[in-house]
Amino acid sequence: MIFLSIRSFSPFRITVTTDVAPDLTASDYVLTRQDNVSSNATVNYAFASDPHTVELAIGGDGLVDGVVYTLALPLQPGAPIAVVAYRTPLLQSQTPIAPAEDPEAEAFGVDIDWMADALTAAGDTPTVRGRQCLVNDLAAISVINRGELFHRPDAGASLKLDVNGPMTNRQVSVVTGALVREWSKDARVQRNGVSLRVNVSASTGRLTIFGTVLPIAIDDPLLVKLPGGGT
Repeated sequence: MIFLSIRSFSPFRITVTTDVAPDLTASDYVLTRQDNVSSNATVNYAFASDPHTVELAIGGDGLVDGVVYTLALPLQPGAPIAVVAYRTPLLQSQTPIAPAEDPEAEAFGVDIDWMADALTAAGDTPTVRGRQCLVNDLAAISVINRGELFHRPDAGASLKLDVNGPMTNRQVSVVTGALVREWSKDARVQRNGVSLRVNVSASTGRLTIFGTVLPIAIDDPLLVKLPGGGT
């Protein structure tokens, strides 16, 4: 039998996982202190909790907190000696830590920055808070295609589908109408609080959109940057 893992969450219980069916004879297990100090902790019972795990009930005074013990099976030739120690869990503070107040985050939300250029130092996707959360959400809904969100099938301005070459006046009207419609749906934007300024290059037909929204919670207008486009 090979010990795969051995751990103790109580002074009177050791859990052992093995590579084969474990030995269920308690007296076969010999528990001693690694520092050779005398101990009355012994294995009194052994019972299987699954085909590869044995629970050992420890008698006597149990395991001393922080002391390392060895667990051996001397009657099984070749069986390794394992080490185990019990440590009392650290007390956790019962006083909840109140998060720092962030009125803008309460008004505009907190969301994952799906358009971030890089991950954080911890390898996570960055988040945005407050007014930047609103700006990012409006930019995201601009490029989402209608029907792409299964829970909001009517959402999306489909900007990338409609802006794919030199733009005619009619095409510009379709694009700006879709942006105004989608941005106006957002409950964080004032009624009639969306304005767009459009610039179409006479030589290339390139479309640049300057979007401004008036949010509900603050008086300052916000500029919306569209991915791959103007602001």
